Amino acid sequence: MNGDTLCQISAEKRFELFLESATDYAIFFTDPTGVITEWNTGAEKIIGYTAQEAVGQPMNLIFTREDRAEGASEAERSTAARDGQAVDERWHLHKDQSRFFAVGRLIALKSDVGHVFGFAKVLRDVTPYKSLEEALRLSEQQFRAIFAQAPMGMALSDLDGRILQANATFGELVGLNAKELIGRPLLSFVAEPERTEVAEEIRRLFLAEKASFLIEKRLVRADGSQVWVQNSGAILRDDKGQSLSLIDLSQDITALKMSRHELEMLVAGRTSALEDKSRQMEAFCYTVAHDLRAPLRAIAGYAEFLRLDHGASFGPEPLVYLQKIEESAARLDRLIHDLLGYTRVQQIPLQPESIDVTPIVDRVVDDLQREIRLSGAVINTHTPLDMVKADAATLEPIF
Repeated sequence: MNGDTLCQISAEKRFELFLESATDYAIFFTDPTGVITEWNTGAEKIIGYTAQEAVGQPMNLIFTREDRAEGASEAERSTAARDGQAVDERWHLHKDQSRFFAVGRLIALKSDVGHVFGFAKVLRDVTPYKSLEEALRLSEQQFRAIFAQAPMGMALSDLDGRILQANATFGELVGLNAKELIGRPLLSFVAEPERTEVAEEIRRLFLAEKASFLIEKRLVRADGSQVWVQNSGAILRDDKGQSLSLIDLSQDITALKMSRHELEMLVAGRTSALEDKSRQMEAFCYTVAHDLRAPLRAIAGYAEFLRLDHGASFGPEPLVYLQKIEESAARLDRLIHDLLGYTRVQQIPLQPESIDVTPIVDRVVDDLQREIRLSGAVINTHTPLDMVKADAATLEPIF
């Protein structure tokens, strides 16, 4: 510096040199109201505004819209004025309005008598660290969600083999809830014949002889019953290779381990039960449909007698009511007829044969002329229709 020694440089000049060399920190000064009075090179580099652009602007220039609305800048100055300084960890704005996360400190500049004549703000951009923190937090949340909701049993144990954490699926496998599992030896749920084998596999994991294992074993449930699982395990280690815990995964394979005879017996039993239920339902439908037709015929008959014998003396309104009774009875009779047809289809084996569809459709349309006329429907058929392979007794009810 032209031969000048440090001692020969004034304190003011040294401070100015310090401000300009501290480019990793945004440093600026404000008056008591928060208006920026000085702006260093680091602030220009980190925030984006030049000193000429920043000086004269309020310090909340770099605060987000939501923080401005909450008066964060004013609260920070108030705290600094009272306590001497205020720590600041929040999102701020670059000149282009993009966000960066900064850790900072606002220092109150006071006179000898305690009068605040301004503030000094020091900020450092720690966005990369914040992003890493957010990524780690998200990663942990995802792991917890996967662990809790996994369709296979998952348990974490300490290095002594005692359960630290277990998910709901593992609890269902052994018949205990998650809280009841904490602290229990993981091996205590393994059936005796396989326990020695599992213990040896775990020992080899700790000796780093293998990275993981995959075996089939039986778990003993709280009620004494057993369930077959496909089991795998691995040691979780830190970045230095030190063992942290054991993760144990179990998938229920009980059905796969059952003998062919057991499976056949199980399927046969369930099929028989399903057939019984189907027969009961068919018989019920048939009985109900059949028994309903008798009183329905009586309703339709008495309505017809009433219209024939006394219709001439009825006014328009009673005749409308009588017509609605007859139409409703006819509609209910068709529904019952369809239900009987359905139960017949269920009870009688189908006999497929080649059938000309045209006369069947013509016959159905003729039978339903009254209903077609009352509903105002229009039936269009493009004859001749195709030949189909079907059961003759059921094809007409279908149409």
